[in-house]
Amino acid sequence: MSNAICVLNAGSSSIKFSLFVERGKNLEADVRGQVESLFTAARFVSKAPDGALKSEKSWPEGFALGHAGALDHLIGYLRSVLGDDRLLGIGHRVVHRGLTYNRPVLESGNMLAKQLAYLGRADSAGIVLGARVPIILTSRADSAEARLASCAVAVAFAHRLRGKQLTQKSV
Repeated sequence: MSNAICVLNAGSSSIKFSLFVERGKNLEADVRGQVESLFTAARFVSKAPDGALKSEKSWPEGFALGHAGALDHLIGYLRSVLGDDRLLGIGHRVVHRGLTYNRPVLESGNMLAKQLAYLGRADSAGIVLGARVPIILTSRADSAEARLASCAVAVAFAHRLRGKQLTQKSV
């Protein structure tokens, strides 16, 4: 039995992954791939380190697999690939200036929000503060519920700026 780690890169419409397995004193790439077009015509592909196709699956045009469905498929696939090997952890790849980050920054919050949304099926709400009015901040991957939550937070904050008490009638 060997130890393994998985590295994910979750974007707004795809999830890329790499699985690394401990071989002796080395950590070697075992399989890599992606699930792309999560909300239109999802397609899963995995390849060996030499680029040889290991597995693929497509979903019908118009089928919204989404991040949760993609992770369900990916987890099942990784379990079959791992066999007796033990997965020690899953990490999200830090893209921009990874070596210079030594404390939480905006990107850390973004990754946490994505992990809560994709892995925990949570919704989030976002607004930008500092302007005269709240600016609603959503992602193209946000659900309708998350977009409504952002609007609700913006309305509540606008009422607070005006010094008004937010009531159910004012919403």
